[in-house]
Order: sequence, then structure tokens, then C-alpha cells
Amino acid sequence: MTLNPDLLLADAAFRKWLAAEIDWSVSMATNLIVYADDDGSKKLGEVAHEMLSEKWGASKSIRCVPYSELDQVDFETVSGVLVATVVARDGGILREISRDLRAYMDATVPRRFLAPIGIPQSARAWTLLKTFLMKNPTPREYGFSNWLCLPIGDDGKENAWNRLTKVVSAGQVDDIGFTPAVADKVRHQALDEATELIEEHKHSFLPKHDGNALALSDGFLFFDATSDVGKDCENVPQSTVFFTIAAVLQFAREHEYHELRLQPTGYESVVLSPECFLRFNDNVLQASFLRACLPSELDYSASPELSKLMKEFIAKVFARWERTYGDAALEFAAALATGTLKLTQEDTRALLKEAIDNRKEKASSLLGLLLLTQRALFPASEG
Repeated sequence: MTLNPDLLLADAAFRKWLAAEIDWSVSMATNLIVYADDDGSKKLGEVAHEMLSEKWGASKSIRCVPYSELDQVDFETVSGVLVATVVARDGGILREISRDLRAYMDATVPRRFLAPIGIPQSARAWTLLKTFLMKNPTPREYGFSNWLCLPIGDDGKENAWNRLTKVVSAGQVDDIGFTPAVADKVRHQALDEATELIEEHKHSFLPKHDGNALALSDGFLFFDATSDVGKDCENVPQSTVFFTIAAVLQFAREHEYHELRLQPTGYESVVLSPECFLRFNDNVLQASFLRACLPSELDYSASPELSKLMKEFIAKVFARWERTYGDAALEFAAALATGTLKLTQEDTRALLKEAIDNRKEKASSLLGLLLLTQRALFPASEG
């Protein structure tokens, strides 16, 4: 998932917000702009410089420098600083710049941190960042400007995409453990099709039966129906939908009411309700939940009742792969194969047996994923 800074800086709503921040929040003492060392932040710094220069005219000279050139600034002449970064995760670069400014300048010199897009791991991490940047020895706080903040959870190296790649790699080692009910030729072809499909879509969701990409239908709860995005849901990029669902899940993990949090306690596990896959029934939404959830949030193995509900639902998805209802079948198969989604052993065996038996006569990417799931979950000795 990437952000196009040119589209952001050209957005009318963002420009209006930025102009208001310059007018209302940036100190008139500001004569230095420091931007993070990336192209997007450079463009943001230049836009801010242009706005400030137009506002104050030739009466004040404002310097605009990248963070890498901060050592070259004569801080004896600095009366106020604006620090800009176009996107901040948990704010590592902002913390670095803040520490250096504290070493170079007196605490009484005003400064404001401009971070339009915030995608931290959690709301708490963002609150801690703001506290670190704004608190200082003086009676006043430093400024902090943010246009959009959506905590999206952990973004470590271990994710659903990597787990799927590992499963496919392990499945290519040998055929030991695969069900003898599937003919060798069909099995080999199905595994090859699944492997090729996963490689082809390693930066997106797995497609529908006909090869078309998963996509939203008209209308989506979290998109304003009057906005450009809300009016054209079918053409919204998968990354935008995934980003939205990731933010929704993180909000659930940090819900203000403990009893509603998607977070385990010391006494019980907490999982995403199977009903979510029925209410959010667009294929791309189902895929987003499967990819964005933590494995613990889709572990129904400790609840026979919930496991049974999910088993019956997934069985219908697999059976109707060729129809709209089953468009996300490959994603559900991938979630089972990687262990992201877990049922009881009894339900998993029954689900795989039914699904494989229904498709064993003809090779397909779905059959390949089901076979990979069987191999991953049940060792050869249990085959």
C-alpha cells in the first residue's frame, strides 16, 4: 500500500485544511521548515513554504531544508520551526527531528509538527507520539497538525501474504500427505495452478473464479456516499478497502468499552463474530477481514459452536465458487492453509473432505489450495 503525494497535495479538501493550518496554527516567528528525507515530504515542505511566503511576502526569509541537512543550519538565526512529514507511522522520524531540535535550539523557540497522514499501529501509539513532540520545559506546548489519522495495527514482516508464500513453498517439496482420493495428474496440475496464481497475485488478493479482481459493489458503510470514492465503489483500489478494514479492526481492538473490544483477556479468547462475514458480504471485504485479522482473532477452534457456524458458511462459499456468493473462496482457502483461520480439527477435516471430494475430478487453483491446506494442517502420518 502506497500513498501518492501528488494526489494528496492536489486534493481540494486537503489544500483547504493546510491553508487553514498555516493561517491559524503556524507561528509568525517561523523562519525554518524542516522536512523528512522523502519525495512526498519534500513536496509538502515546498507547498508549506510557498503558502508561508505568499502570506508574509518579502518581509521575511524562510529557509526550507531536508532533515539530512539540518547540521548546516545556523540556529542562532532561527526564531520558529515547522517540521513536515507527509506520512507518519508511529512517528520515528518526527521523534528524531524533535530530539535534534532540542539539542540545537533553546526550548523557548516555537515549533510545529505537520503530519497530515497518520497510520500508527494504535491510537495509544499516536497519543504517545503527540505527547512526546508537544511537551517541553516551557509553560506552552509545541504545535501538532494532523489531517487524517487511522491506526491500522501491526505492520510487521509476518503477515497473511508471507504466511501464504511459506505454505506454497512447503507444498512443493513433495506430495507426501496428500489424499489418495485425487488422481496424481489432477493433483499435480491443481498444485501448479495454485502456486502460479499465488505468485501472480502476491501483492493483491486472490481473484474470483473467472480471474477478475475482487471488488466492492455499490455502497459501503465506511465510505461517504456523496464523496468521489462513495460514488464509484466498484473502482476503489483493493489497498484502500484493505486499509479501511484494517483501521476498523484496530478501532475494535481499542474500543472504549472493554466488553466490546476485539482483544483477548487473561481469562478468555476474543474472536471476530462469524456474522461479520455475512453482514460484510462483498468479496473484497471478506478478503480484507481475512488478511487484516490477527490469527488469534479468527481462531474458532476453542468454540465448537462458532467453529460449526464458520465451517457451514465456508463450505457454501467453496461449493459456490463459480457464483457471486463464492467469489472469495480462494481467500478462505488461503486463510485455512496459513492457519490464519482455524476451526476445530473435526470441522476442518469434514470441510476439507467435502470440498476436495466435490472438486477432485478437475484440476483448479481452489483444489490446489485445498490440498495445500490438507498438507499444512494434517501431517503425512494422518493422511
